[in-house]
Amino acid sequence: MIDLAVSSELEIPTPKVKPKDRVGVHGWVHYYAAFSPSFVMTIINLFKLTRYSILLDPFVGSGTTCIVAKSMGVPSIGVEFNPFAYFITRAKVGWNFDSRALEEGLILSKNASETDNEPSDDFMKWFPLGDPTVRKTLGMGRYILKEISNNDLRDFLLAALLLSLRNVARIKRGSNPVWMRVGETPPQSNHDIFGIFSEQARKMFHDQQEIRTYDQCRTEILFGDTRTLTLPEKVDAVITSPPYLNRLDYVMNYRLENDFLANLKALPALEPSRLFRKKIIGTVAVIDKSPPKDEWGKTCVEILNRIYKHTSKAAASYYYPTIMQYFKDMYECLTRMQEALKANGACIIVVQTSYFKDIEIPVSQIFSEMAQNLGFNKAFIARRENVRVHMGLLDPEQRKYAPGKTLHEDVLVLKR
Repeated sequence: MIDLAVSSELEIPTPKVKPKDRVGVHGWVHYYAAFSPSFVMTIINLFKLTRYSILLDPFVGSGTTCIVAKSMGVPSIGVEFNPFAYFITRAKVGWNFDSRALEEGLILSKNASETDNEPSDDFMKWFPLGDPTVRKTLGMGRYILKEISNNDLRDFLLAALLLSLRNVARIKRGSNPVWMRVGETPPQSNHDIFGIFSEQARKMFHDQQEIRTYDQCRTEILFGDTRTLTLPEKVDAVITSPPYLNRLDYVMNYRLENDFLANLKALPALEPSRLFRKKIIGTVAVIDKSPPKDEWGKTCVEILNRIYKHTSKAAASYYYPTIMQYFKDMYECLTRMQEALKANGACIIVVQTSYFKDIEIPVSQIFSEMAQNLGFNKAFIARRENVRVHMGLLDPEQRKYAPGKTLHEDVLVLKR
């Protein structure tokens, strides 16, 4: 077992996103568990990555790793399994079009006919019955996907349309911070989806202009599952933040947008969010009840056994298999990262510790033991910060088991 400790070997800044970071392209989406551009920039410089290097982010989310890498002239690969985040990130790093092409694309989109295909129930539920916005929006989306031949412009326009949907749909936020629900009335009553969309696209183009530097720098954004990732070449470093073990269903924050993409069939075999959510890492839907494996490490197996034997309701029937599924998935992801790394390569992984009732789950320790079993040579925490606000402090039920419990956000370093 690795005796994991906080080390001063690398001087790494906080990964936390501050209000000043949420500007330009970095302000398009407030993605949960994101890290700051300055964090990525510091690591790229620490590892001395250059135009001859390749950087991988297997949970690229809203794209910070690849955006910063491209602005510094460092080739990168980002992998994302959330369809909404995939298109948003491609829009941020796809720079092969100009303002004239954008305006032509907007005019053509405006003239797109309403769809003749029946909207899906999953998408229809976000709008008042009979709302013409539904067919108009789907018609614009289908036109963009089928008729815009420039891939960068196509994905940019589709992202702008995605970011316009909440202005005309019925949405409300529930008690869960990442769970959007169907609301009563849309925030705007005029339903001028094209006006909202075109304004959004022009603002996004302005934001994109602020970061356009190394236009020819290789940046690949792949839609896929890191658990089954295979790359044709090795990478020099990994910077990523996988889903936290906190029972927050990330994909549910973008149910509206992902239901729209599923209705468009924007990606192969894309399903509505109610089905797709069962496939993501960190899902709260119980899928697999297979037992833990020794290669996950002593700490992981011991923690899972304690959870299984806990006397609280549903500890063995629900919480045990969902937490076990998380670690099974993350073991597969760490396996793929190890396979992708060159010799002497390194992973920087931002993770957060967790609790089940009164049982602390030291995620960094568990990941480190997994990494050791996979052949990584070194593991240490380069930075640790307390998490000031979390559900364990706000929820009376959770406070009953471990009052005043402290969660940590760690910057974990794994070296081959």
